[in-house]
Amino acid sequence: MYSDFAGAVTEFRRGRYDRWHCKNEDPESTASFEARVEAYRLRGAALHALFRVQLIASQQSLTDAVQHTYDRTSDAHKAADNRELSTLGDQAKEALADFVRLASADVHQHTIESQRSPGARV
Repeated sequence: MYSDFAGAVTEFRRGRYDRWHCKNEDPESTASFEARVEAYRLRGAALHALFRVQLIASQQSLTDAVQHTYDRTSDAHKAADNRELSTLGDQAKEALADFVRLASADVHQHTIESQRSPGARV
């Protein structure tokens, strides 16, 4: 579940980059329109994965991190220039790395607990 979100938000970030570049090269082009449509599709997939994490996360810190990661990724298309796009992209990557660290700790904790008591959720 956690890895699904990581994959979806990574693709969402790529889609945001594509949208930004197409919009800045030729906002009225077919490529720009298609990039925007694809970005919306990827946003939907990322939101779906976010909701799944929120439903199963065992700690508030995980739900906060997943929301923060999604929010940082969403901001990319608002960049005024290439430098800002890079900065926003770096912030999104850092947020995702933080989420992955928390998720990994959660998975390991549940693995240890399930080894102690069979039938527990992993």
